[in-house]
Amino acid sequence: MSPEVAAALWAVGGSLATLVATNIFNARQTDKQMEFQIQEREIQNKQMLIHNSYEHRVEAYTKLFQSLHEFDAYLGMFMDHGNEFKETLDPNQFSPLEQREKLMELFQKEALWLGKDANSAFIGFFNLCDTGISLASSLPNDLISGGVENYCIEVSVKIRKIKRIMKEDLGISYIDEFKDGKQADKQSFQEVSTAKE
Repeated sequence: MSPEVAAALWAVGGSLATLVATNIFNARQTDKQMEFQIQEREIQNKQMLIHNSYEHRVEAYTKLFQSLHEFDAYLGMFMDHGNEFKETLDPNQFSPLEQREKLMELFQKEALWLGKDANSAFIGFFNLCDTGISLASSLPNDLISGGVENYCIEVSVKIRKIKRIMKEDLGISYIDEFKDGKQADKQSFQEVSTAKE
């Protein structure tokens, strides 16, 4: 074999080896790029799921928060706040069953979106309501009068706890803490600036 033919064969062989190596490298790069795109799509899908779930939770908590507020306002009509201009209802008219049923119906519709702590708090709240309703329906009128206000205060305290839990679940408490912290920093900065002057 002549040296020119051998050189040509080596050149063709080198070109083929380079072509094969380049194709293998490009195939691996394409596989890595496809894998990266798949992971990126999975992350985007998870983010979208989290975002949609959070939106549903905000909507559910907003409805439940409003219903709790209405329940608390109803209870407030049976508590003496020491304000002569605020009218209170006769304890014998106390009948929280309608308010409780309205809240329970909404809770059952929106329970999927509740956090674990909020769900537990609502269940405890309904147990407390059931106790009060059975008490109100079984006691004679003269005994109801004395216990209604205390019961309303106890339920109202429970409502405030549930609202606090719901705010924590939504992150509103943390926003308020951050805002309050910034306000305190601003005030201390103003105090330092005033002291320097």
